[in-house]
Amino acid sequence: MISPIIQSNPPNLPKTPRRRSFLVTALAWTIIVLSGLMLPISGLTLMMFMVKSYGTASGTLTGFLGIVVLPPVVLAAGIGLLCRRTWAWYAVLLLLSGLVAYNAWALLLAPPEMTITTTANGVQTFTPTESRSKFYNVPFLSVCSVMLLTLLSRAARAECGISRTQAL
Repeated sequence: MISPIIQSNPPNLPKTPRRRSFLVTALAWTIIVLSGLMLPISGLTLMMFMVKSYGTASGTLTGFLGIVVLPPVVLAAGIGLLCRRTWAWYAVLLLLSGLVAYNAWALLLAPPEMTITTTANGVQTFTPTESRSKFYNVPFLSVCSVMLLTLLSRAARAECGISRTQAL
């Protein structure tokens, strides 16, 4: 008589590991490094809010969320994307979409900056000038768009376990 241990089927061995794309890994590490660099600023700002420092007297809710809350959340999303988690794919997709939308808005629809000049009579005139901040929007918009398209590619979706119907 054969023992039941020998008769049982062997455990399912893992199939060949999924190929991890370099671009998704590079995107995840970029997110981790950049958000990691922002963590000390985030922590110091949180401490300033906790002690009601004078520097935070004019703080807004969006400023608090952007400076204090966003870096740890983005760090977690970057680590999750490095581990190819589905929730992290959605979080980074949302982050990159927001960055693309913000830079497109800043490039196209932002009001021009005004230069104030005072004449010899003391009359102030306001002259619209081309915003210098728009010059960085074009490369930033293009880099974020390329990263977004990389994340939306079939290979990146497959790595994170997202089918075509789930992504849309």
